[in-house]
Amino acid sequence: MTRLLPFLMVLVTTVASAKDLSEFSVPSDDYLVTARHVSEGPIVNGQIVMWVGKVEDVSVRQRADGATTLEWFCEQHLFEVAPQLPLVEPLLLKAEPTGHFVITLHLPTLSVSEVEEKIVKSLKSPAWVLVRGEPVFAEEWKGIKAVFLHSLTATVSDTVKVELAK
Repeated sequence: MTRLLPFLMVLVTTVASAKDLSEFSVPSDDYLVTARHVSEGPIVNGQIVMWVGKVEDVSVRQRADGATTLEWFCEQHLFEVAPQLPLVEPLLLKAEPTGHFVITLHLPTLSVSEVEEKIVKSLKSPAWVLVRGEPVFAEEWKGIKAVFLHSLTATVSDTVKVELAK
């Protein structure tokens, strides 16, 4: 629960305003590797990626243990040029997607309907995920191969400014 609380605080504050992106400014993170590349090869232990993805689908379900799980399925877009650190808006991304990834949030104290009402329905399209995380495994998610990440820092926002390069 102690790991969940900071994530929820980041999530709630960034849904309203995604201006401070300094948490994602770690020079050693791999922002060049694609989700497609990671999903086709062995997972590298200790690799930390910084990815941006457009939310393509959301799944909310109740697990067998009663906890509610929220998954964001994202289409990854690489940075057009090396990102300026600390990150600043707008994020200039390549228009061509480079794979898919999933971030998962476990919310043991909320029901499925509460998660849908408080989190999912409040996001407008397009929503973007900015995540620093470790690839854990790759498998199909609704028929599409995706990398599942253990997020170290993540934000889901419909207000972050993104420009797709032509």
